[in-house]
Amino acid sequence: MKLRNTIQMVVAMTVLVGGVKAAPVGARIQRTMRLLATSTPERRQPVKILFYGQSIVLQDYARKAVEADLRKRFPHADLMVENRAIGGYGAPVLIRTAEQDLYPFYPDLVVFHVYGGQNGEFEGILKGIRQKTTAEILTWTHHIDRRGPKQWEAACTLRLKLAEKYQCEMVDLRAKWAEYMEKNQRTAADLCSDVVHLNKEGGKLMGDILTPAFQYHKGAQSAFDAAVQIYSLADALQGKGPIKLTGDWQAKDGGVVATKGTLRLTFTGNRVDLSSLPSKGIAKVLIDGKAPSATPGAYAATLPIRTPIDYRPALKLVGLGGQPQAEDWTLTAHDISKDGKQFAFDLVGSKTGPDGSGTQAANFVSTSGRIRLQPRDFSFSEAVRIRKKPLPERFDVTWKTYLMGMDTYTPKVVKPGCQDRQTLTQGIANAEHTLELVLTGDAPVALDAITIHTPPLK
Repeated sequence: MKLRNTIQMVVAMTVLVGGVKAAPVGARIQRTMRLLATSTPERRQPVKILFYGQSIVLQDYARKAVEADLRKRFPHADLMVENRAIGGYGAPVLIRTAEQDLYPFYPDLVVFHVYGGQNGEFEGILKGIRQKTTAEILTWTHHIDRRGPKQWEAACTLRLKLAEKYQCEMVDLRAKWAEYMEKNQRTAADLCSDVVHLNKEGGKLMGDILTPAFQYHKGAQSAFDAAVQIYSLADALQGKGPIKLTGDWQAKDGGVVATKGTLRLTFTGNRVDLSSLPSKGIAKVLIDGKAPSATPGAYAATLPIRTPIDYRPALKLVGLGGQPQAEDWTLTAHDISKDGKQFAFDLVGSKTGPDGSGTQAANFVSTSGRIRLQPRDFSFSEAVRIRKKPLPERFDVTWKTYLMGMDTYTPKVVKPGCQDRQTLTQGIANAEHTLELVLTGDAPVALDAITIHTPPLK
C-alpha cells in the first residue's frame, strides 16, 4: 500500500509553484515544530531529534546550527538532540546499523543524509522509518564537492523523488549551494577541506541552508498528525474516548488518580507512552494479557562497541531471536588472521551464560537462539584494510539487549514543567492490541494521558 494512501496529506497552507500546489517550507515536519512551538514553562513538551548519516553529518555542523537555532527560538521545549552518524557508512551499511541505533531510538524527527543506496538501500532506510516509527523526516541533496557539479546528479534526482514518495521534508541543498558559489565567487575547494568533507565556511553554509527549513506554521495540518494519537484520562473519566476505567478513579489536576483500579485501551500501533502526574503508586503493565517482556519484538540490541583499531562498530547488526531478555553480551574473538578475514569467536550472555561458538565463515545462531549473526556484519577486515594494521589476536566485543518498555510502571521525578512520559512498550507488531494497567493498591497512581504511535506505512 502506498504511503500516500495510509496517512493524512498536508492540505493547508499551500502555495502555487508553476501552477502546481506545493507544500510550504517545513510543512512535512509540522508535528515536531508544533511540539516545540507550543511548549511553555508550565508544560514543556518532550521532543526527540536524531541526526543520522555518515561523515558529513558526523562533522556536526548541521546539528550544532539547527540545535542552537531551535533552543533559541523554543527555549521552553524539553528538547533532546542526538547525533548518531557513523563516518564511512553509506546507505548499504547504514541500513544495517539503523536496526539498532535509529529505529529503537524512535525520535519525533530524523534529520538524515547519506551517500550511496542507489540500489534500494537509501529508500529502504526511509521505508524503515515509516514502517517502524512515527518520526518525521528531513533530508537534503548532496553539496557540490571538488569532483564538480556533475557528480551525484543522478543520486540527487533520486533523493528528490523518494522524498516526495515518502513525504519527507526535502531541502535542495545542492541548488542553494550552487547559488552561493556563483553569488560569492566561491569554488568547491573554498568550501571543502578535502574532496568531499566540509571546512568551516562550508559547514556554516550547510547550517545556514538547513535551519530555515525548521519553520512553524501555526494552525497547519501535518501529514503525520494521525500517526500519533493522545488520549486524555480526564476525558476517559467522563466516558469520552476509547479508554475504559474501572475502580475508584477521581479527577485530579486535569488528570485522574486512583489507588485501586484498571485502565483498558484497545489500540492499533507499535508504541504506547504514558504521561503521569506526580504520585507514588505503581501499576502492572499488560499488552494483550502478557507482560511486555514476554513479547520478543519489544527488545532491541545496542550497537556493539568498536574494534580496537577503528572507531566504527565491530558488528554492524546483532540479530535477535527466540525469547530475548535484558542482559549484557560478550563476544570474544580469537585466532584472528592478520587481514581480519578469518577468526573464531565464543559468545556469553550475562544471564544466558555460554551461548555457543562460531567463525566468520557461516551464519551463527546462538545455542539459546537469542543472538543471530551474519558474516557480512563483522567489521574486522574492513578495520584492518582502512587502518592498515592488524587487530589483536584476541579481544572482546560487547553489547546489551534491553526491553523497550516496562512490566511495572513506576512514576519518575521530573524537572518543573516537564512531563513524566514513559514508554510502556515499543517495537511490538503494528497491529491491534489491548493495553491494561492494573493498579497494585499500594499507593495512589495519578495519570494524565496515553499516547499511541501508529507507523504510517504497513
